[in-house]
Amino acid sequence: MARSTSALSLAPAGLPQRMMPRGASVLVVDDSPAICAALRHTLGMLGMFDRIETASDGFAAYQALVASRFDVVLCDLNMPRCDGIGFLRLRAANAALHGLPVIMLTGSTDNDSKISALELGACDYVGKAAAPAELAARLTVHLRLKQTHDDLMRKTAELERLCNTDPLTGLANRRSLREALDAELTRSARYGRTLSFAMLDVDRFKHLNDSYGHPAGDHVLIRLGALLSESVRKNDIVGRYGGEEIAMVLPETGLHGAGILAERIRRSISEQRFMWEGELLNVTASIGVATIGVGQAETADALIRAADRALYRAKTAGRDRVVLAGADSTPMMAV
Repeated sequence: MARSTSALSLAPAGLPQRMMPRGASVLVVDDSPAICAALRHTLGMLGMFDRIETASDGFAAYQALVASRFDVVLCDLNMPRCDGIGFLRLRAANAALHGLPVIMLTGSTDNDSKISALELGACDYVGKAAAPAELAARLTVHLRLKQTHDDLMRKTAELERLCNTDPLTGLANRRSLREALDAELTRSARYGRTLSFAMLDVDRFKHLNDSYGHPAGDHVLIRLGALLSESVRKNDIVGRYGGEEIAMVLPETGLHGAGILAERIRRSISEQRFMWEGELLNVTASIGVATIGVGQAETADALIRAADRALYRAKTAGRDRVVLAGADSTPMMAV
């Protein structure tokens, strides 16, 4: 039987234009070229969308969603190869698509199929013979809900970033650093991989603050945070442990490798020109390094204590040096 397109091609007379969102993108999924063309015409008349694309079945629709961003999907329920139910199952398996509203298009009165679609995440139904005003109203509701959802997700992500970030340096804060260390320690124990922890302390930081003021000290910490972030690998974690102490969680890194990295950082700091109000600041740092399985460091707290003790030895040995935790307390020479 031929599928009617007349109702979908009606001009959207009398629609509340001032209430409709603008600039969105929509994906129309239907195996009928005539239906797709009619919907493209109607959606274009509504003026809600900057981009209108079509797909011939659920597989093609899923591929389109993976390749590009859409704000809403209008999906036929009955299609060959992959129908609306199959499409919803594909979408449900991809967490990145869970917030995307899917409105089912149907001329069927099969309630079981409608219930199945709703259970699989469809947000609404609209009949294929629906007037453009009804289609516009349903689209407007779900676009607004999606916008609210997206705004909430952005605010949640920003709040999480603020909760995990040191406000001065932009590095991980102490709580976030400890969570990362605990997670890496669990991974290290599970897969038998090495894990190192380094603690860096700015030498004579109190004297710097007393001589030049706290803004100068803040300037040094900000510069150090940027330098350390650029010096480590992508999967390493750098965080402000407290005051002038900056720590590094170094997954899959043994004591020797961590020592080489720490010495490279120490040397880079000593060679940096830290200027403040026209004056050159003399900035150096001491670093203590510990590794899981070396000495007594078998837990996160023990690893931190071992690195802190190594840092203390670096300080008492004359500062501006790296000391590795373990039986040998000799400061590491430049490499």
